Amino acid sequence: MTAVPLQRRRRSNRLLALSCGALIVMAGLSALLTAVVLEIQAGARAYILAESEWSRARKDAVLFLYLFAEHGDPQYLARAREALVHPLSDRRARMALEAEPPDIERARAEFLQGTNAPDNVRRMVWMHRYFADAPYFREAIELWRAGDDHLLALESVADRLETAHARSFDPNLRELLQASLAQIGAQHREIEQAFAETLTAGAEWLQRVLVAGAAMAFLFMATLCVFLFIAVHRHVQSSERKFRALFEQAAIGLAELDRQGRFSNVNAALCRLLGLRPERLIGERLQNYFPTRAAEDETLLPGPGAGPHRPVATERRYQRSDGRAGWGRVTLSMVRGRGREAERLFAMVEDVTEARELANALSHQATHDRLTGLANRHAVEDHLEALLAQTHGTARRHLFCFIDLDQFKVVNDSCGHFAGDQLLAHVADTLRRAVRDSDLIGRLGGDEFAAILHDVGPADGERTAAKLLQRLRSEEFRWEGQRFRLTASIGVVTLDAGVRDVPWVLRAADVACYMAKDRGRDRLQAYTPEDHSVVEHHGQIQWVQSIRSALAEDRLVLHGQRIRPVMPGPAPLDYELLVRLIGSDGTQHPPGAFMPAAERFDLATEIDTWVARHAFRRLAEHPEHLAALNLCHLNVSAQSLGNPRYLTLLEGLLDEYGIPGHKICLEITETAAVRSLQDAREFIARMQARGCRIALDDFGSGLSSFGYLKNLPVDLIKIDGLFVRDIAEDELDRAIVESINQIGRALGKRTIAEFVEDDAVLAILRRIGVDSAQGYGVHHPCPFEELLAAATPPARFAGGSPAG
Repeated sequence: MTAVPLQRRRRSNRLLALSCGALIVMAGLSALLTAVVLEIQAGARAYILAESEWSRARKDAVLFLYLFAEHGDPQYLARAREALVHPLSDRRARMALEAEPPDIERARAEFLQGTNAPDNVRRMVWMHRYFADAPYFREAIELWRAGDDHLLALESVADRLETAHARSFDPNLRELLQASLAQIGAQHREIEQAFAETLTAGAEWLQRVLVAGAAMAFLFMATLCVFLFIAVHRHVQSSERKFRALFEQAAIGLAELDRQGRFSNVNAALCRLLGLRPERLIGERLQNYFPTRAAEDETLLPGPGAGPHRPVATERRYQRSDGRAGWGRVTLSMVRGRGREAERLFAMVEDVTEARELANALSHQATHDRLTGLANRHAVEDHLEALLAQTHGTARRHLFCFIDLDQFKVVNDSCGHFAGDQLLAHVADTLRRAVRDSDLIGRLGGDEFAAILHDVGPADGERTAAKLLQRLRSEEFRWEGQRFRLTASIGVVTLDAGVRDVPWVLRAADVACYMAKDRGRDRLQAYTPEDHSVVEHHGQIQWVQSIRSALAEDRLVLHGQRIRPVMPGPAPLDYELLVRLIGSDGTQHPPGAFMPAAERFDLATEIDTWVARHAFRRLAEHPEHLAALNLCHLNVSAQSLGNPRYLTLLEGLLDEYGIPGHKICLEITETAAVRSLQDAREFIARMQARGCRIALDDFGSGLSSFGYLKNLPVDLIKIDGLFVRDIAEDELDRAIVESINQIGRALGKRTIAEFVEDDAVLAILRRIGVDSAQGYGVHHPCPFEELLAAATPPARFAGGSPAG
């Protein structure tokens, strides 16, 4: 009988021992789990605190780099680099922890250099070593890495700005770098917010795990000893003190709120932000200081569906106690307890006033002209696009005016660029005052403005545009005792449902404006597609685009036409190079098709430069041909003749390719030479000093210019083909050619007849005594490569049909 109770007692003792052991083990595991979770939470808060420092440093860096780009003060650059020290040090610490094997000592040193507290450094290292692949923290680390590119981009922008300020700072580069700063700041803010949200969500997840574990452990540890309770309680108090320290020392505003949004605890940063003491805030509602906008159907507090995984972040305007207003980014997270009564909100408030103001300034700068304050070209085009979308399918009409100031260059050249800028600002103010508030005035660039008149028909719109013109005429610009009358040429385009797109509007207005200039300036010109002059001018505008694309894509080619003596005898290798333009469809266009547009729109010098560079390079690549060459004729436009840079470039190309000057003949037109005798004399003198020959092309088109020959030391005279072509039938043309030839001989100049198309004309030229002939009756133009392939010319030429 006694054996059974003994066995039961032993069984009970064993069960008790096992229960006690299990209880002790469970208690130990529970305590360990609690300590680890709390330490993880403290580590997460340390990273959140570090994130707030990174955010502040990033904002400071963007702000001071922007200020440095704007003002060039080296102190701003130094402060920007100083701000980057913290995030860059923390980045190096992370990379040291990710190395194989991890460099723990270097990581600690870098975290400390990043101004992290020593206790936080220990937790940050511990968290990264053992929880780098844990949920939430892993995503946070990935976001941290993603931010490296933006951080390094900021450092690169700083270097570029420093280099740019050491030289002549291009305003376009400044605007590009400032736009880059705005983009980097915007992208980095998203990463910072995601980083904070991820760590906050992780902390909340750990909170739920801890509560669930505690609930389960409570069922097994009802008899846990007081000592264990005291130890755990002390540990919790220690962690609480650490949390409070982090809470109070945070650089951004932190607050705890109840479910109704009333402050229950606030830190010093939030009090400084609002300019209030803690006791003034406790019990007050968050929305009293960060109100929602009445026009928005939203609330600052998270709704019933918002849980720990859905933090609510929004930017709100706030009012300080001293009356100053600012902007704050408020991030709210809900922390759930065991019951709904235990639910509370945790708020992070970051002052984004400076960033907001900077973003507004950058946005305004992106859409407005800095000098005049008017909408810039981009904003005007956007406004036009919106208007065209509104007029589609409706009867609404608007008017677009392209305004180009007349004689703006006179003010710029005579009084300086500062005076020119003041004139532009004065014109902008005049135009702004001449239209309704609903209309738009913009500056397209240079001395070009735009006016968009809303909801007006063609007749009313043109009357309003005429008033703009009259308002400008009534204004007078004064500068240092000088007075300038303001006039402009205005091209007008009606915006209705039939308008295709914005580029068409701008082209049409540009065409109308140029027509106004051609017709005497200081006038208004409406665009009407039926007008023949509009079509002609529009065609020239299209040629401008074709010429620019051909120059950019190297779609110009050279042809050559031989020039031969009219008398029998040796025929030296002489030819004139002619440029052809290859269209995008492969069609070859002669110079007569595109050169008028090139000369009108200041592209002739670019074509002359292309011809000279390619001709000299090909001659240098064929030394046998160059040795046999007598004269290679190149045309020089009126623009190039008066352009000192072209003259210098031509001299440089002769030296670069080693072309002897005596083998080059430069042809200048009679009209261009007469237009600017001084420029022509300087060009001729400098090129003849290099051994080059000078030919006066198209001579005879203005017979009143015979007297100019005495003052132009040219070597050859090319008789205008207008008189040469019909000398076999027209006695007057023959007499003119004979007179030009006699004058040329009297002045000791060789003569060349152009447009020689048959043997009859050639025979008459021979009797008159003209030296050489050029035209289809002598040689049909051929690709330059064919001429280069012939190193030596035929020995003689005596008329007939010469070989090509």
